[in-house]
Amino acid sequence: MSIIGYLADKHSQRPVIVIDEFERITDAAERMLFADFIKQVGDQSVPVRLLFCGIGSSLGDLLDAHHSCYRYLTAVPLERFRDPTLVSEIIVSAFQALGIGVEDTTAYRIARISDGISSLRST
Repeated sequence: MSIIGYLADKHSQRPVIVIDEFERITDAAERMLFADFIKQVGDQSVPVRLLFCGIGSSLGDLLDAHHSCYRYLTAVPLERFRDPTLVSEIIVSAFQALGIGVEDTTAYRIARISDGISSLRST
């Protein structure tokens, strides 16, 4: 845990650790380790925000654990965006906020891929 605290201190004032596609971790022992990790981050007041992204109907579906780590978590259910144009606008805004330029066609392709659509039309 001291490594995470050290990196958080050196990285920025409000570091965020993103763990995407969390539902792909199917081993219960691995999920239990993440539950322990979450609890340790909270118990030791490590100054990071953890953002777990995954498909599930509850935190229990994703973590598969009965720990006190849940007191450190907030579930934010999101509906799937059906309009890739809206998602591409969000992507463009995020890139702009980071000071990075992105072409509209690239943002649109990212939006289509992020929604799990494998066949892309030429734009």
